[in-house]
Amino acid sequence: MGNGYLQLQCVFSCWNEETGIVTKRRPERDFVEQAKMFCQCLSSVNLIPSFPQHRAEIHYAKEHRCVIKIIGPSLSDEISGTDPTKDPMPIVICVPSSNSDDAILTCQIVNELHMSIWRILKAHPVNIDRQKRGEPPVNVCLLRGCSMAINVPSFEAQHGLKALLIAPTPIIAGIGKTVGLSLLKAPGATGTLDTDMFSKAKVAMDALFTNSFDMAVIHIKCVDDCGHDGDAEGKINALQRVDDMVKWILNYPEIESGEHIIAVTGDHSTPINVSDHTSEPVPFVVSLTKGSLKGHPTLFDEVSCSSGVLGRFVGSSVMTILKNLRTNYQALQNPQPD
Repeated sequence: MGNGYLQLQCVFSCWNEETGIVTKRRPERDFVEQAKMFCQCLSSVNLIPSFPQHRAEIHYAKEHRCVIKIIGPSLSDEISGTDPTKDPMPIVICVPSSNSDDAILTCQIVNELHMSIWRILKAHPVNIDRQKRGEPPVNVCLLRGCSMAINVPSFEAQHGLKALLIAPTPIIAGIGKTVGLSLLKAPGATGTLDTDMFSKAKVAMDALFTNSFDMAVIHIKCVDDCGHDGDAEGKINALQRVDDMVKWILNYPEIESGEHIIAVTGDHSTPINVSDHTSEPVPFVVSLTKGSLKGHPTLFDEVSCSSGVLGRFVGSSVMTILKNLRTNYQALQNPQPD
């Protein structure tokens, strides 16, 4: 992103145009090829003809998701989206969150964009075939997460650490790129249930010890997907695979023989009985590859981790905790008796 760009995270969804209700925010997970066809079709059309100074670009992201970039003068991110965030709920009209002329103009553009996409998608062959099969049409693109480029200090400038990131999920990769993390690709890493976690771990560890990085961040998305789908069996399987990946990392030669810190956590809860994000505290565990920390939990779950010595803390404290452990590593290997 940059000046003159507005970017929106988007999802192809099912909308009942007669009632105005979004009946399914997420069509089936296997919607990759259809979503790519939609993006290709929409890219060939002027989606905002009433605004000749502006243009919209649409790019496929993953599964049923895409990214829309609006380019032109006088844009603002002080607007709502059109995503009701839950279904079945009425679709939302984009409204300004400030009284600025730029915000009002941007809402007009976004609302025209929304209607243009709906008119095209409802007549698309994919949806004609779906209706013949008695399936709801995926006829709308919910626009959300409106944002513009921001100037932030790099991760290295902020924390004094050179870090790499493995994250096939576009939004996570985008955050990493914004703060200057080195984005690496791992073969077979998809961000979905079929992702190759060992490939992610291998690429991260090889780069960590051959390219003078101080820190590696490995993001796993499929656990969250299973929560959204209410898939208990899939979520258990995904967590077991994460366990296996962490064990592989602990047995990596340089990790096993060196002095390193490993942390495992999540950024939010997605319970299977809710199928959406919730606000409970997430578990956080950190360990030394040599020595041990006092008061550490033996299980990685919300209840066990809450009894650890770190207690409850805000996410902005994570890097402070990790850097303090790094600074005091030697002393922590040989803690003094009480």
